[in-house]
Amino acid sequence: MSNRIIPTSIVVTRISLLLAAVTYTLLLAMIIYWHVDPSYFENWYIATPFYAGSANFTVHKSPVGQAMNLNDIGSPMIYWLFLRTSFFFLLVFLALQKVLRVLISVKDQGAFQQESIRQFRHLAMIGMIYALIYAFNFGVVNGQTHFHFKLPFEPLLFATACLVLAGIFQEGTRLNEDSNSII
Repeated sequence: MSNRIIPTSIVVTRISLLLAAVTYTLLLAMIIYWHVDPSYFENWYIATPFYAGSANFTVHKSPVGQAMNLNDIGSPMIYWLFLRTSFFFLLVFLALQKVLRVLISVKDQGAFQQESIRQFRHLAMIGMIYALIYAFNFGVVNGQTHFHFKLPFEPLLFATACLVLAGIFQEGTRLNEDSNSII
């Protein structure tokens, strides 16, 4: 019986890359259409637009909780939210590509090489950058400034796990080189 975990993980990672690209394309189409026909969005509401964390706001056709009307937010803040969300998508896309490279390396039995260590270090750096953006958000609506801060436990935990994996793979690379030199 062969191990199907790595090939399945590769497929799931590729599907995740595709879903991220499709979701971002839809967001981009929505921003473009907003420029073409802003009246289409006049009754749309956005929930939690200025909370810290990842791009976790949702858009509704009717007010829900403390949702804000898109018209009340204003163009500069909508651009800010779009830019911030775009940056999150970019980091997620880069991280998924790094994960895919590591998985393919493991599948090809070349995991314990310097390239895998480098990929895990890059993933840790992506996690730390994500944590910086994740921790803080702000907005100005109807003259009121909204600030929100959240401790970035999840991205920091991800970055730490990637650094640990880089260390494990570095030790595996060293042991592999020692083994090859003995033979």
